[in-house]
Amino acid sequence: MTVQAAPLLTQSDFLDPDTYKELGFFGAAFAITMLVIVFCVFKGHIKFIACGPNEGGIREVFGITLWKCGSGPHLHISGIFAFRKVSFAFKEIETQDEVNRHGSVFDYSIGVKVRVRNSKESIKLRVYAAEDLNRGDGENDEATRQLTSQLTAIVREVLEADTRPDDIERAVKDYWGKIELDELHGTATDQGRSTYGYEILCVWNRKLVERPQSEMARAIKGSELDHPAPAIAAVGGLGA
Repeated sequence: MTVQAAPLLTQSDFLDPDTYKELGFFGAAFAITMLVIVFCVFKGHIKFIACGPNEGGIREVFGITLWKCGSGPHLHISGIFAFRKVSFAFKEIETQDEVNRHGSVFDYSIGVKVRVRNSKESIKLRVYAAEDLNRGDGENDEATRQLTSQLTAIVREVLEADTRPDDIERAVKDYWGKIELDELHGTATDQGRSTYGYEILCVWNRKLVERPQSEMARAIKGSELDHPAPAIAAVGGLGA
């Protein structure tokens, strides 16, 4: 009885050029290809990215974006057949600062609920409009930071225009709609602003109150007394 044993390849065999000469051209090409694949899988350059029910992404081929993808497993090959993941879940952005209204200073805290639109153009903005410091997850901390800073500036402009509290949501959405139209038509936006692929769902007023110092200053200014001390004591709750 003849027994044929398969040769056992060791690590030193893989580093020996004679090993590939013995395998022939196609055998050597196959062995090298398998080694490259194993190395890329080990380093994380080739992997599957799973998207949940409220997640998706966009497919890249040699750096060119082709189509948007939905939930499910997606093959990711860095630099060749890459997949960029995003989340369509709601995100709450809190904007807070102080603003001049009606000749006085107010403290405000305005909440803005946003989410990424489930469209190719919006996903592209979400992925590429701001630098993604961690491409391995579905979040983009830099986009969130820029979005927060931008919304804070927009809310401040709306409040400084003495907009009524009941009209704040409409005014912020109208401002956001202008940015969306500029991006849709490919025109330059004011101060380089971008939606980053997000849409505004709702805006609510958490706090919009006059600062105590401003209230005191207004009371003193409107006082008819020759000396402001009684007015200061009355506003500060120090009087009898």
